[in-house]
Amino acid sequence: MNRWQISFPINGLHDVIKEPSSELTIDKVKFYYREDERVGSVIVDSDKQSDAEKEAAYQINKALAKTCFAYNTEASLGDGY
Repeated sequence: MNRWQISFPINGLHDVIKEPSSELTIDKVKFYYREDERVGSVIVDSDKQSDAEKEAAYQINKALAKTCFAYNTEASLGDGY
């Protein structure tokens, strides 16, 4: 089994992650600035990259839903990883 760190760009969270030094961790997912975009990043274990990408997207979406509820904001996964 391989360990993958996968990050997806996040559309939104401008009012939660306001500064480049800001971070937010929900469960195993970390939301932070990378260069000029906000990303959600998680480490998953999987034999195949495609399965790792699906699991990462699931975990990031789940953490994103909790964040949106807690901060009363809207956000979604961006394209790419």
